[in-house]
Amino acid sequence: QDSAMFYVFQLILMLGFLPYRWRLYETKFYGKTKDQIRELGLPADESKSLLQQVGIFGILRTIFLKRMESSVSALETSLATYSKKLDFFAKGLGEGKIYSITDFAALESSWDDDDEDFSSSELESRVVAAFDPKNFASQDLLEDVKSEQELVRVIAEQLKILKQDDSKIRSLVEILKGIEAKKAGSKVLVFSYFSDTVAYLQENLESMTPHITAANIGFVSSNNGSDSERLASRFSPNSKRYTLKGDESELQFLVATDVLSEGQNLQDAGILINYDLHWNPVRMIQRNG
Repeated sequence: QDSAMFYVFQLILMLGFLPYRWRLYETKFYGKTKDQIRELGLPADESKSLLQQVGIFGILRTIFLKRMESSVSALETSLATYSKKLDFFAKGLGEGKIYSITDFAALESSWDDDDEDFSSSELESRVVAAFDPKNFASQDLLEDVKSEQELVRVIAEQLKILKQDDSKIRSLVEILKGIEAKKAGSKVLVFSYFSDTVAYLQENLESMTPHITAANIGFVSSNNGSDSERLASRFSPNSKRYTLKGDESELQFLVATDVLSEGQNLQDAGILINYDLHWNPVRMIQRNG
């Protein structure tokens, strides 16, 4: 399993994210470095657009690696959406068009949100340029797109294999069983960075852990943020001075994204588990707080 995950890691490093970087295939820019592009003395707007396309590669690769570290399911979701975007982009090239794939401003603004993902943006049918082979390193672009589609397919196949025997969720299950066996009576709070990972744990934890049931575990993410206060109160009724209603049961387990790491008093918790590590250490401190 470890070697399979390392293989996926290496494949991610090979992704080119071409639909986001198509301008770099224009003949006048193809093969040029960031410094060489600056030396061209382009108008400010054009220079900014090009440098965004140069820099976006690092952001997108990091997002994929962050999601891989979180869970196979989180990476699988992003990869599936990227695959659709890539096919959409390839279809446009076949029609002599370059379609808009993303709004760079929206991508940059979502970078620090607790479980935002670039892949959630909708495909746009807006044509941003004509794909004229005279103005592009067209053969290289078409071949690279084809290679990228194959690379995405191979990563998707590997993720299916990894998901069949997910060692990370099994490790969490063993920790939870160990806590139960010790009869520590401690309430357990589990944090994850991505709502996709929280959804994956929600789908699997009850069936894998006999002492966890729908009545004693809650899940909070941006998908059900309106329920966060109620679920937090059921988990931590003492510190939140909350009286359970007749149809409510007290929660022993709570799985949440960082939507619960600020402004909540969850001191009834005895054990905190970070299912993944936030890239921002301040967020880790907020979780502990």
